Amino acid sequence: KMYPLNMSEINADKPAFPLTRIKKLQSRPAYLTEIKKYAERGGMPGIFAVRDDNGRNALFEAWLETTCTRDLAQFKIPQFNPDLGKRILIAAATLSVPSKTEIAKEVRRLPRQIEKYLEAFKALFCLYEIEPYKTSTGKSLYYLFDSGLSKYAGSDLHRNLQIWFLNECFSQYSYSGLSAPNIFYYQTTKGSRIDFVVQDKEQTFAIKLSEEEAPSTYSLRAVESFAVKHQDIFTIVLTPGLRQHAHAGGIKIIPWSWVI
Repeated sequence: KMYPLNMSEINADKPAFPLTRIKKLQSRPAYLTEIKKYAERGGMPGIFAVRDDNGRNALFEAWLETTCTRDLAQFKIPQFNPDLGKRILIAAATLSVPSKTEIAKEVRRLPRQIEKYLEAFKALFCLYEIEPYKTSTGKSLYYLFDSGLSKYAGSDLHRNLQIWFLNECFSQYSYSGLSAPNIFYYQTTKGSRIDFVVQDKEQTFAIKLSEEEAPSTYSLRAVESFAVKHQDIFTIVLTPGLRQHAHAGGIKIIPWSWVI
């Protein structure tokens, strides 16, 4: 399986694989501008480096057309409709809760009518399926594999950062020779969400992605509640700040750059 290029590859840095040893994170160069750019352009070879927005968008559209028309057709989906496949990907990019039920509702189909499409996209490595953590509410969520493609489909910065993190995490484990971690999300009964819970053979850690340099007390309430209920899980808030600092309950607030 090939992932989109990650930040180390794009910046021609020696890979450090910090996510594989999360409790030993050290200061890293402040790639804040580069991360924001990555979140918008993604890491698809031949596309991310195109500077002109119109040219890059034309390539994303061509990728969508080829994938939904040619590649999906290989799976012999009953009553196959390439336009439906495209709308499913767009719904996965733009819905706040990209579950099978919500995607089906967005494209005006029953959940069972889009199951084959979702399975095909997973087989093509176009979608990540992220299941709820064992103490979480909710159903599986679907994320596009590349943040640039997702941005083109209409996603916001937070979704782009989620996909950036997933790509960093999966690629770092793969390229360091370790088994892929299990990645979940956590959601309370009231809908508050921790973006990801990452579990490998040696460690479990939770990630909350923030677009705020100094997250507000209100925005950290769900993180604090999670940390209290899961004291055995190392809990991190990633921000566009420049320094690490500790928060109540053992929560670490760390710059985005430290995990690449």
